[in-house]
This record gives sequence, structure tokens and C-alpha cells, in this order.
Amino acid sequence: MTGALDDLSRRYGAYPWPTLSLAVLPDLGASGIEYPTMIFQGPQSLDLATVHEVAHQWFYSLVGNNQARDPWLDEGITSWAQARADGMLRWYEEHPVPGPARGHLGKPMTFWDQRDRHYFAGVYVAGVQALAALGRPRRVDCALRSYVAANAYRTAHPGDVVAELGRAVPGAARVLARFGVRVRK
Repeated sequence: MTGALDDLSRRYGAYPWPTLSLAVLPDLGASGIEYPTMIFQGPQSLDLATVHEVAHQWFYSLVGNNQARDPWLDEGITSWAQARADGMLRWYEEHPVPGPARGHLGKPMTFWDQRDRHYFAGVYVAGVQALAALGRPRRVDCALRSYVAANAYRTAHPGDVVAELGRAVPGAARVLARFGVRVRK
């Protein structure tokens, strides 16, 4: 967990709180859930999900979002941060996104509730693939660092991250739209 905090702090800005606690609860099995400064995980999730849960300290905790309306803003971006920190970017890039999930990254949970078996691929995996499609990972990380700095301690919207990505990567909105990200007016 300490290594993840150090890596993510370098990428997206300093961890802003004095502590971070992790509690392992047997009843959670392979699941995890995050809150600002507190992570709960099941014993089967420790190897695969700890870096992901730590990354939520930036993307959900520090920069909030409406998780029901825009689940990709925390799960997709957090999966990117995890993939960058734990070297799994290639795995996410090569993981297939099935047809029913493809092109729906920006859909709300009301959409995903009807397609729950495709949620991981459609939001977590497609989120990483959308950000990877923008080009150089360091440039994407730099834009996400700016997004964190500009939106810390508030609720962000898709337009906020698309604007920051667009400053670093010309045409970012067009690329993200291919994955189903829409900026609401």
C-alpha cells in the first residue's frame, strides 16, 4: 500500500490526508470498497485490488463525481491509475470488451444495472482503453494530475476531465466519444 501511495502521489499529486487505513474483512471475499482515508477489502482482493482501492483516494475521494450518473469518472480513471502504478496497462489494453459493452463508457448505472455482467469490461477496461487511445501515457497522467489539481474537493463532471485531457491531447474529446463519453451541456 505504501508503494502505491508513493507512485500515485508522484503521478497525480500528493496524498492530501495524514492517514490511510485498510481493514481486511473476511465477509468481503474478493471485493473492496473505498472511502476517503479508509479502505475495506476482502482477503481474496488484496493481491489484485489494493492498488485500485488506493487510487480511489484521488479519483472518487479527492475528486468526487456522481457515481450513479458517471461511473467511469471514478472506476475507469481509477483503473487507469492502477494500471499505470502496477504495470497492468498492457493487460487492460488487450482485454476484450464485448459488443454489448463497447461504446457505452459514458453511460449511467441505470444502463449498467441491466448489463451487470458487462460492467467491468464496459467501464473499468474500456476506461483504460479510452485513456490509452489518447497516446503517450505520461501525457495522459499529466492531464489527470491537472484534473486533480483543478477539481480537488469538489464534484467533477465529464466535461472537466475531457477539458483537461484536451489541453494535453488535441482531439481528446473526439477520441473519447468513440468509447461513448459524452459531455453534457
